[in-house]
Amino acid sequence: MLTSPARGASPDHLPIRSAPSIDVGWGIPVQLGERRVLHPGRWRWLRAVAWLVVLFFLTGVAFGLPAQAAVDRLPPGNAAL
Repeated sequence: MLTSPARGASPDHLPIRSAPSIDVGWGIPVQLGERRVLHPGRWRWLRAVAWLVVLFFLTGVAFGLPAQAAVDRLPPGNAAL
């Protein structure tokens, strides 16, 4: 038996099954792993670990370089700092 689409929905705009999302109640929901680097597959875990390492070092550079520059500007020999 064929059923018709929901009221107000055309056959061209039927709901599509999407990736699991994290809904925090505000903003745009985050879809995990459907496309690009974390697409499903045999080596997904390795790609995820590689992204973890890359983001770890990028975060270290983004916060470490300005912090080191600030420390370098402190006067030398000040034990309290």
